[in-house]
Amino acid sequence: MENLASHELDKYRRNFLRVLIYYEDLNYELIEEEPLYEPVRFLSDIGGTMGLFLGASALTFVEILQLVLELILFIKHKN
Repeated sequence: MENLASHELDKYRRNFLRVLIYYEDLNYELIEEEPLYEPVRFLSDIGGTMGLFLGASALTFVEILQLVLELILFIKHKN
C-alpha cells in the first residue's frame, strides 16, 4: 500500500464523517399478517347460513300448509 501524501491525508480527514449508532434493544419483533377467514372457515360459515335459511324456509312452508289445511277445515265445518 502506498503512503499517502500529507495533503491527501488532510483531504481525507476533512471529508471523513463519523456516525455513532446506538440501539435501544438488540431484539426484534416479527409482525405477520394472517387472513381473518381461512377458506375452510369461510365455506363453513356459508354452509351454516344456507342451512339456517333453508331450515327457516322449510319451516315456513310447513306452517303455510298447516294454515291452508286449518282454513279448509274451518270453512268445511262452518257450512
